[in-house]
Amino acid sequence: MFRICSSAALVVMFFTPAGLTADVLITETTHVTVGRRTIDGVRTTYIKGAQMRLEVVQAGEATTTLYDVPGGTTITLDPKKKRAELRDISARIAELERQYPRERVMVTIAFTGATKELIGAPCDEHAFRIRVPMTRDGSLALMMTGSAWVAKDAPGADDYARFAKGAIERQVALGPASRNMILQAITRAQTELYRTLGGLRGIPYLIDMTLNVDGHGILAGMLNKLVSGTRTSAVTKVALEPLSDALFVIPDGWKREKK
Repeated sequence: MFRICSSAALVVMFFTPAGLTADVLITETTHVTVGRRTIDGVRTTYIKGAQMRLEVVQAGEATTTLYDVPGGTTITLDPKKKRAELRDISARIAELERQYPRERVMVTIAFTGATKELIGAPCDEHAFRIRVPMTRDGSLALMMTGSAWVAKDAPGADDYARFAKGAIERQVALGPASRNMILQAITRAQTELYRTLGGLRGIPYLIDMTLNVDGHGILAGMLNKLVSGTRTSAVTKVALEPLSDALFVIPDGWKREKK
């Protein structure tokens, strides 16, 4: 539920000449709390131009998703069954828009004035607040609040920004591929968070967030038990290095299924 299908940060080992692009490899740790449960994980992101490969290991389970922004497709790989599930980006965002229209979502982000260095890069803290109404009258809503430490002049920022710009223009949804109303609300909030961070033209190195439900009554209480929790994403290793094209395509011989 709390997986964020997007990289949070980027620090590089050497500089990229202006005007050139670089392949980027990012490793992050994630720490999630839901009620009394704690889940630690590792997320590895590969970026090559307008394509991304996201590998997530969490609670003993591993998932891999390919983002083909130019092709307008996301692909979930299942190595056990040698199966690839293809989803159309436009159709997915259309479904999300029907359930939770962007125009109803309230997003605020502001520089707090705080700065610190993370893995050798100076970062500015930006506080964010996102409210996704879950009922027609807006009396019940998913809340995502927290802070993102952003490095605006980090090496490799241009490559990160180029991918983010393409993903925003294509309206890539970031979150679980599910029609569950709760998961869709989380996806809407996550998507708007990264759209907003992308507008800062910098790279978020550290994101701390809290999720809960704003509302009163039995339903709000039930949803809070399912949703309320915290999440931290932090980069541990980044490198600029050539990445094989094979990382971003479906392996030969695999079955393909359109979802």
